[in-house]
Amino acid sequence: MTYLDSLTWFGEPSKGRYSVQGRKGKHYGVSAFPLLLPEPAAEIAHGKAVFPKEKQRHKIYSFEAFDYLCRCTGAELHNRVSPNRRLTHAQRLHALAALYRYVEEDPVLRAARVAEWNTMEKSELRERTWSPEQQEALDTIRRGIEKVDANDEQQNRLFLKGEPGCGKSEVIIHAAVRAALDGYRVLILVPTGTLVHSYRDRLPTHEFITVETIHSGMQIHRETDREKVQYAPPGRLRRIDLFCLDEASQVEDDIATLLFMAVQELPQKPMFVAAADYQQLSPIKSGHKMSGWCQRMPTIELKTIFRTSDPELLTFLRSVRSAQPAKSTLVDFFQRPASMWQP
Repeated sequence: MTYLDSLTWFGEPSKGRYSVQGRKGKHYGVSAFPLLLPEPAAEIAHGKAVFPKEKQRHKIYSFEAFDYLCRCTGAELHNRVSPNRRLTHAQRLHALAALYRYVEEDPVLRAARVAEWNTMEKSELRERTWSPEQQEALDTIRRGIEKVDANDEQQNRLFLKGEPGCGKSEVIIHAAVRAALDGYRVLILVPTGTLVHSYRDRLPTHEFITVETIHSGMQIHRETDREKVQYAPPGRLRRIDLFCLDEASQVEDDIATLLFMAVQELPQKPMFVAAADYQQLSPIKSGHKMSGWCQRMPTIELKTIFRTSDPELLTFLRSVRSAQPAKSTLVDFFQRPASMWQP
């Protein structure tokens, strides 16, 4: 938007036409733009904005420039995505424009409004009623952090398994907060950036809790880092008391090997918790090493499903975890009465 607003007409009488001049004085032909710009007819247009905003109530950006931007992206997306997706894209552009206008319209309030936008509202971590298995997991993690014999791997490891919605991530979050409040340092590792943001949204801010992707947390950035001979775990891991790895079923073999080596060699022998459902997503490459490591750990299976109490939905979810459902099963399930889908 700022770039489009900066464009001005540049008259070229000798050629009988106008070109477009950018911020650094560079000239562009009208045909150089994704959608043709209407050349002005009057000679007085020289030096005038290509996308004027004199007739607008606010002067933050040109409505014509915004409309042009929407039409350019719309033409680009026309043959690539569905009409609904194009509509969503246009609505997002309008939302961004509204935010930009809100921030920029009053120079006096600009700093305060930027700070307001950058302030994330954290949901409070509320105590809850735990299932017996969840409480056992929390107690096991606590004992592992406060262990007497650091070399006893049966105390230093825990594998949490269970169906989706059984509260594996919730256990990790509460265990991490409890440990941090007692002065222990916690590192939560997840396979994707999306999961990093999900955890950060749910966790209260605390200097002793860090959430990162596996590659970032273990500093595995290049292909050569995956070779055991050359890989050196980051020194900051020596300060971590509790490692939590969620969605462990997505960890590839070469990453699992480096992760195992790093955790095993740490002198403080931290508590390591892995959570996974091996009936869910698997890595593109083989994931047998992580699975084998999890199976050798002391294991707690979470059996109570908190995400839903719908018996038909639970039955359906459990059936598709173990086998590809028949087409008739899918049709019967998704053609349930509309009232069954109400919250």
